[in-house]
Amino acid sequence: GFADTPQTGKLTGTRSGARAMTSNCSCPRTQGRRFQGDAPERHVELVEEQAWTDWPPRWRLRCPACQMRWLVSYIPGGGIYGDFDWARLDDPD
Repeated sequence: GFADTPQTGKLTGTRSGARAMTSNCSCPRTQGRRFQGDAPERHVELVEEQAWTDWPPRWRLRCPACQMRWLVSYIPGGGIYGDFDWARLDDPD
């Protein structure tokens, strides 16, 4: 379960491996570059590129359809709109 995630730094669920958003895009539906939201495990369609196990845990995720990258950080004590801070990373190109 997810309760183990902060200690292990691992995400549960299966992850699967075009620059513009497509109908197959798996990115969280938001217009902003940063938001508070759900745990990364709720977005199993995103590919985990890196996980940091120090506290608070963080993950770098990538959408396999549009290649957008996200840095997701656990918010200790929880946030107003979710327990995780999602920040869209700049386009690598």
